[in-house]
Amino acid sequence: METMDQYRTQPFEPEPDPAYDDWGDYEDPRPKILWGRVAVLGGALLIAFLLGRAMAPDGIPQSRLASAQDQRDELQGQVDQLSTELRQTQRQLTQLQNSPPPAETQEEPEAKEEEPTIYEVKSGDTLLGLAQEFYDDPQLSVLIAEANNMSANAKLNVGDQLIIPPKPD
Repeated sequence: METMDQYRTQPFEPEPDPAYDDWGDYEDPRPKILWGRVAVLGGALLIAFLLGRAMAPDGIPQSRLASAQDQRDELQGQVDQLSTELRQTQRQLTQLQNSPPPAETQEEPEAKEEEPTIYEVKSGDTLLGLAQEFYDDPQLSVLIAEANNMSANAKLNVGDQLIIPPKPD
């Protein structure tokens, strides 16, 4: 007697029906390449390339080329001139470095007069505060007031420009 276990390992395949033929309904998993379309596209690209080459201008105009060459020659002349000036300056520098230093003389240093400073008033500034800031002495606020033709207790407006005279000795 045969048992069912013997048939478990064998796959079940029904008998093929000879009347049914499915080979025409089979879909190939690979895409079909339509070579006619590829050839037409390649031909169109080739024609576009050839038309573009035929209609393209032949380089730059001669007038523009001549202008660029003239400009190049002019700039080359400037480079040559600057190179000559550089060599002369380097020679002068070398001569100055090799020459002995000038003899020191006892001359009185000229007293440099300091120029007044222009200050733009900011919010919260006062004459006393500015004197403290510039002179380290708020009592010198009178100098700032006199230089600007105002009283010592005048109100300052934001954006005004004040003359701050040099600190007295």
